[in-house]
Amino acid sequence: RINPFHSPSSEEVVLSASAAMASVRREAQNHSLYEDEKNPLESIRPEAINQGKIGDCYFLSALASLSLTKQGKESIVNMIHDNKDGPYTVKFPGATDEPITVKAPTAAEMAIYEEPNAHGTWAAVLEKAYGEYCNQHFWRRNILTNTFPSDEPQEGADGGSTFHAGLRILTGKGVDQDYNWATSLDTMDRKLSEAFKEGRPVTAFTMGMPWSPLFQSDVPKGHEYSVLNYDHA
Repeated sequence: RINPFHSPSSEEVVLSASAAMASVRREAQNHSLYEDEKNPLESIRPEAINQGKIGDCYFLSALASLSLTKQGKESIVNMIHDNKDGPYTVKFPGATDEPITVKAPTAAEMAIYEEPNAHGTWAAVLEKAYGEYCNQHFWRRNILTNTFPSDEPQEGADGGSTFHAGLRILTGKGVDQDYNWATSLDTMDRKLSEAFKEGRPVTAFTMGMPWSPLFQSDVPKGHEYSVLNYDHA
């Protein structure tokens, strides 16, 4: 509220104007596809990923892992076609015959779902396109928790995935899946070392539901994480 009895000083006016300009700059960054439009690869990095209020960690963790290498960065940039008139068309490597066109994420959507930061909206655009991809056919969704398509594109990605759908759609390749209770340490070490040497994205998931007494651990259950590095030692 404005205090009618208070006349702002010149210093307060300058500070207020500076804050307003900073807000405008942040808004401009958040609504650009990339922080640096001339060099988009610089904006493709794991710290650009901010999961919102839906269960699509399996997609965003895979996206963060893919953004680690130059090849992965280039693949991400090539997925998104800016139509220049508002919407974006996304062609996922795992569904090249099914391009998905979505409008740019709105401010309301960015407050609920993937939240862009100074690195741009590219992750939010991909999340929205993937949600729409899932919405179009029920077998792409987690039909136990996400049975019916939603009016909000992103909601199609909610509910998690036990088959690493994020890695599959983003790479167009199969997934080498191991369980720590069923795989020897030597085998796990070899596979992780090879994956990082070859620049393949790696994620790790924890079993169980948050409300279940099974699979007790200090790490949150039923969640998928991006693995950013592996130390053989």
